Amino acid sequence: FYKDDINDLMTHLGFFNNGQTWNFFSQFWYNITKEGGYQEAHCHVGGPIPVQFSGVHYVEFDTNEHETLKFIHPMEKFMRSVIPSVDKSVVPDYFLQSTRLPNLEEGDVIFFPSWLTHVVGKQKSKKPRITVAMNITVADDLTLELFGRNLTTKTNS
Repeated sequence: FYKDDINDLMTHLGFFNNGQTWNFFSQFWYNITKEGGYQEAHCHVGGPIPVQFSGVHYVEFDTNEHETLKFIHPMEKFMRSVIPSVDKSVVPDYFLQSTRLPNLEEGDVIFFPSWLTHVVGKQKSKKPRITVAMNITVADDLTLELFGRNLTTKTNS
């Protein structure tokens, strides 16, 4: 179902520009978040072959009622530690904007680096929020051979 989306991402990132054969391994799971549900801050870093990309498909999502995922700036702790004033009204936005909420609608698929920490706020709606989450690993044949992974999809172009 997500093959075209993943191929578009890989093409955009330049994976198909050098004739190298790449192997793609994907994991998918669904989340049904009901009223009061949330997801703590986390990332999708794994091993021994790393997960390079993660994604979320917003299957049932009402922009008026549901929380989207929120990305946390990788330097968030550092930014908080060097705020130049206790009076936040005079501090430049750079120091205060440690999170980003993407503008998403039902049906959207968003990809992001797996190392990027993200969180989903507490759901206030009685209407369930349904998403499909995914991890994508990209590796060449040598890397798969070294780590003993079976390939699932092999692509040359």
